Amino acid sequence: MGLTKAGLTGLAKEELEALNKSAEGWNTNADGRSQGVIHTQDYAQGKGGSGKQNRLLKLSEYTGRGSFDADDPLLLQKVTHLLEEITTSPALPPRVVGEKEIYFIAKDGAQPPYSASQKGIIVIKFQDKFATFMNGNYKAYERME
Repeated sequence: MGLTKAGLTGLAKEELEALNKSAEGWNTNADGRSQGVIHTQDYAQGKGGSGKQNRLLKLSEYTGRGSFDADDPLLLQKVTHLLEEITTSPALPPRVVGEKEIYFIAKDGAQPPYSASQKGIIVIKFQDKFATFMNGNYKAYERME
């Protein structure tokens, strides 16, 4: 999964099972690490570079939900749950590109049609599992493949 044992110490059996279920909702990289761990904990801790450090802040700000702590052992579960919620019935159906589904969730629940500069969260699923999420604008969403 990619989480450290130290980060999992003290979690109840039910919490570990829920965390494992959340991890199963994400693709893995070539090393078998959950993309969810990489795109939440790793990036929030600065491991992906400065441009990726604010993803959790923007996810919370743009959706108006959640306050995320990079050191929370249940972070992956909380982020996965929110991504599942916002992609279940988006205002705009996802664009399908091959085996990818690309979602645009507008900031503050704005409804389409969107201007090119409309801010939001872009969520990408690959083969029905989460691959990544990021903040961006509608123009960036339209260019994604």
